[in-house]
Amino acid sequence: MKDNAMKKAMVFAGVLALSAIGASTALAGTMTQTYGTFTINATGTVKTLPTGSPLNSISSFTLPADETVSSIPATYFNYANAFLTTLALGQPVTISPLTVPVPKSGSSETLNYTNFLTFGSTGQYTFSLTSLSNVTANGGLILQGLGLFSDSTGNLGTNLPSEVSFALSQTNSQGATGISTTFSVPPSMTNVPEPGSLALLGTALITLGLIIRRNSGKGKLSV
Repeated sequence: MKDNAMKKAMVFAGVLALSAIGASTALAGTMTQTYGTFTINATGTVKTLPTGSPLNSISSFTLPADETVSSIPATYFNYANAFLTTLALGQPVTISPLTVPVPKSGSSETLNYTNFLTFGSTGQYTFSLTSLSNVTANGGLILQGLGLFSDSTGNLGTNLPSEVSFALSQTNSQGATGISTTFSVPPSMTNVPEPGSLALLGTALITLGLIIRRNSGKGKLSV
């Protein structure tokens, strides 16, 4: 009888643990709603300030006015790219303001740029930038901006955690600057399981351990 009770308890705890894993996956899908990414091409000259300074010492950069979609991968995090059917190569993208501050190496800056990036055939997609981090400045410069993505039609979701990543490089000895901009939802560098899901999984595993320990103790007492 005791063995049957122990087996049932272990099966129950195992189901609870699997449910936690399933809940984590389902929750992730519910929270993000959209998986998509694309790169942006800047046509024109990227200006840095102070002018002619190495990228690891500039305080800001100014993008040219014309920005267009240059690449739309088929998948993102193994999901179909939501922007593959909603955007087209060469489609205009508006980044405002065009002058972007550069935090010191290894630091972040809190921002409040509403509708920082606008795109879509009727401008229905917007990204609001809330923070910008200087990820690296080793010969180049990579900045990761985090914020929220919204679709005015509601089809792709609203207020979804997203990122815009700027990769700057000096293309020749005269200090000309090249740039690659990537927009992603959810953020590519912070896509981790939700804390609530991990807590649920941890609780299930702890419960399983306590049941095994308790039944093991009972077995010793009965000998």
